[in-house]
Amino acid sequence: MPEPYTHSFAFHKEIGTTDNNATLRSLLDVPKTILVMLDLERAFKLADPTVITAILAEKGVKGKLLGWIQDYLTNRSASVSFQGHTSRSLTFEKSIPQGGILSPFLFNLLVEQLVKLHFQADTKLFAYADDLRLVSTGQHRYAHTEQALDIITKECNRIGLKINPTKSSAIYTSGELPGPL
Repeated sequence: MPEPYTHSFAFHKEIGTTDNNATLRSLLDVPKTILVMLDLERAFKLADPTVITAILAEKGVKGKLLGWIQDYLTNRSASVSFQGHTSRSLTFEKSIPQGGILSPFLFNLLVEQLVKLHFQADTKLFAYADDLRLVSTGQHRYAHTEQALDIITKECNRIGLKINPTKSSAIYTSGELPGPL
């Protein structure tokens, strides 16, 4: 598999929050910057297994391995046993199993689809798990931000993810930030 995409900072060996924060900090030092913080709503739960398996197939995964991953992602059922009683079984048609060993990797396949989107030269998208950061600078930052948000929303719809508007926000910086981020 190729190296992780440079704008994705979660679930990668030796890459984490410090790298994410340092990258964002360097971009926010630019005067007149728009930062849009987007949260993916129920990201693991809404993940579409057919999209994930299609991405894996594009990357060359095939045969039994692709079938096993598809089985891992689809038609899982679960019930709870407690003090001699067992709940009814629920089937999960969509989602990435939270806590599964493959789950972070499979989720990163979806996030990669977002961070590799093409925007105007002064607009970048960064991801840390289910949190996205859109940064836009330059003379046309408002229009470029709006265009990028449209592109991100369309791609989220295509891959089965959804932006949570109540947990998303934007800020505008007019100059250098004081102190550490």
